[in-house]
Amino acid sequence: MLGCAIGLLGVAAVSRLLGSFLFGVSPLDPLVLSLAAVLVLLLAWVASLLPARRAASIDLMSVLRAE
Repeated sequence: MLGCAIGLLGVAAVSRLLGSFLFGVSPLDPLVLSLAAVLVLLLAWVASLLPARRAASIDLMSVLRAE
């Protein structure tokens, strides 16, 4: 969450530079910024969910005995 907030502040700081790359939307369009933030948060959640589910499926006692 903190990273998204910092990223949104960064977008506001460099909005003039980003304006030359965007066609049809303004750099500070709230809909586009919020959708981008939600997409980044969703991808981060999925990226952390998959390894966590795999780690949760391992039998802890067998891992501790192997050490």
